[in-house]
Amino acid sequence: MFKWSAALLALTLLTPLKAEAQAIHIACGQSMPSEICQRIVQHFEKIEVPVQLRLELGTSPAPVDLAEEEFLWQAQKTPEGLTLQVWGKVEKDDPTNRGLLYGSYALLERLGFRFNHPFQVLSPPQLNLPSAGEQHREKPFWPQRGLVHHTMHPLEMTHVLNGWGPGGPSDPQGWESLRGEWESYLEWLIANRQNEVEWVLLEKGPWQGFSRSTLRQKRLKSLVEQAHRWGIKAGIDVPLALGQQNAWRLVTRFGELRQEQEQIRENLDWLMEAGFDFVSTELGLSEFHNAGDQLMLDWLNTATAHLEDQYHKHFYTKIHISSGQVSERYRDPQTGAPLNFNFLPHYADPRLGIMPHTVQIYSLDDPAPTYGHQDFSQMHQFIRQEAGRRPLLWFPESSYWVNYDINQPLFLPVYAARRLHDIWILAGSRLPGNPGPALDIQGQMLFSSGFEWGYWLNDRISSRAAWSPDFGKSSEAEALHFLLFDALQPAGAGQMAWTELLEKTIASQYRLLVLGQLQGKNPREIEKHTGMAYLAGVDAWSEIAALARKSGILKGFQTQPDRLEPEDLRKQPQALQTYLREIRPLLAQMHSEFKALAREAQNLQRQYPSEFTAEFVAGLEINALRAGFKLAEYEHAALSQVGQKQEAAHWLAFAKTQLNRAQTTVKQRESHYRTDPERIAGWGLNPTAYRYGYLWQARALSFWKRDLLAMETGNTHPCRLNTIDPLEVALPDPDWDSRALLARDLGKFLPGWRDCLFPGENEPDWAR
Repeated sequence: MFKWSAALLALTLLTPLKAEAQAIHIACGQSMPSEICQRIVQHFEKIEVPVQLRLELGTSPAPVDLAEEEFLWQAQKTPEGLTLQVWGKVEKDDPTNRGLLYGSYALLERLGFRFNHPFQVLSPPQLNLPSAGEQHREKPFWPQRGLVHHTMHPLEMTHVLNGWGPGGPSDPQGWESLRGEWESYLEWLIANRQNEVEWVLLEKGPWQGFSRSTLRQKRLKSLVEQAHRWGIKAGIDVPLALGQQNAWRLVTRFGELRQEQEQIRENLDWLMEAGFDFVSTELGLSEFHNAGDQLMLDWLNTATAHLEDQYHKHFYTKIHISSGQVSERYRDPQTGAPLNFNFLPHYADPRLGIMPHTVQIYSLDDPAPTYGHQDFSQMHQFIRQEAGRRPLLWFPESSYWVNYDINQPLFLPVYAARRLHDIWILAGSRLPGNPGPALDIQGQMLFSSGFEWGYWLNDRISSRAAWSPDFGKSSEAEALHFLLFDALQPAGAGQMAWTELLEKTIASQYRLLVLGQLQGKNPREIEKHTGMAYLAGVDAWSEIAALARKSGILKGFQTQPDRLEPEDLRKQPQALQTYLREIRPLLAQMHSEFKALAREAQNLQRQYPSEFTAEFVAGLEINALRAGFKLAEYEHAALSQVGQKQEAAHWLAFAKTQLNRAQTTVKQRESHYRTDPERIAGWGLNPTAYRYGYLWQARALSFWKRDLLAMETGNTHPCRLNTIDPLEVALPDPDWDSRALLARDLGKFLPGWRDCLFPGENEPDWAR
């Protein structure tokens, strides 16, 4: 029951125990929104409380020395029982007391709650009460901390954040029903000490009437207002002119610069009416080609000036890691060479913010044989160059999707460790005993592409690290141990054992997947010699990109590490020797180590049965099965090349066994997804350029089946089992684009290539 007074909102719960009913009395001050206070109360409804307990959330003035967003909670013994008090400082220009919200949720976690997966609050069987006199105080390391829910991918919230219900834009009841997941996500952001969120706005010709309508604007405004109630700033990603993956663009009609600039201003005004707090954008016409350096600078400067001058809000641009594009007019200020096109914002309005982006599991100082690079040192140098010159937010990934990780579905906690490592690199001497310069950057925005299969762990640890990279620990390894152990509290008596197993998993994945290291030795070259090059999936378009690079076309068009191809083993004696000498030991070691980790997980699950850790058991099992499958694929190719048909058949049968076991594991795991499995793992309508949810490829094991088809039949055509329409992905509106119409007309007459251009509207039979 709600009881209002001038000072506070008080709520009381009666919790029945075996002997007698004990009361939890929760009092919330005026700076705590009543809806959030009520949500906190609801978390206690089924909890056993051994003592009379009182929570006072911002009911008295905060200590004067609290910094912005800092919080303090303390426990006191009183005549009424145990009193837990939380304080946070109200910010000057923001009525929301985020420090109080952070402190309240930190206290909930001290009591035993966990906010791990955004759609699932884990409650303790009984409260873990602090002792009288205990207190805890924290403040943020970086002022800006947030996540980008990359809605160009068909993720959990892609529908709702684009104003869609499950039935499309004309499904208002469905859209309203999905707002509960958005509310849960906002709570998760606060519980994990974040203060910003961003997503990508989409549009497409068939629903053009909705994409820029007043109705959509109102829906977006409602979402932004939800975020503001939680003290979260909401941003939107709208490319300047990038047309891929159904992007909503600021410039849609090209011609005179003055007209293009007017479109930018008008479209920014539309977004501001929806209430967004900041806007980000993308350079180029795609990740791999652009509209010219001077035009892009003019567009960037126009957008920056309009947002800053008219609304006093920031405009950011992503700095992509792609390669092969250079500026025609501008020079690198360090070397004098033609400027990497991605670094063009160096010459833009100094008010333009930048978000330097790296991809996949690799850290700033790791070998990273992807996107045409050997490592990300060039991006690291750009960050050092720009830090302090303009607003800068670090923008790494906790998952990639497309064909690389979560949709295999691989369990890769190494992501969390490498994101922590990046923050330690960028923090430099701001952390005690840490070498390197401390860079003047404002924070981190984390690229997130799905929560299931343990990827919530990557998001949680990366977010917590942006709040505090060390948590008072003296080393990066100790900080990682603390963050893992804290997240794994729901494992109960198995908490330490599971923490140690995930640490062992991370070390193995780093050594094998990132470094390609065997017996303590690095490979003679990184290209084609890392484990991730072989565990990642290959689809039609990554295969075609590889063929294009080999022929000298689009040398920078690469979205995953190159690998030694199974087909090469069948046709090139030198490739077979390379495999036997250098690649087979890596694949065999991955299979051996990942099997051992999976067995250890199964043993822990038997010793400490837990629904919470079942997700890790499934993920480690898939890792082992995937490693076995890839070893079988290459052994089959090698043995086929030397004519040992019986032995090759053995490995083909082994590959099928691995796939069948993986299919069983995935099917069992689907029933535990925290949202509608058909929306995220089925084939159906969504706002993206893809016809399925982000886990459909995991459900179908499409990358595995594509490889198996080549093993069984010898069909190695790049278009086999293609499910992506390249024209839908690459172009804003292919049904009205003369290039797309010509390609489709020609494609009908190209044997074998038809499947690349016409993948089909419905779920393929082989996937069911």
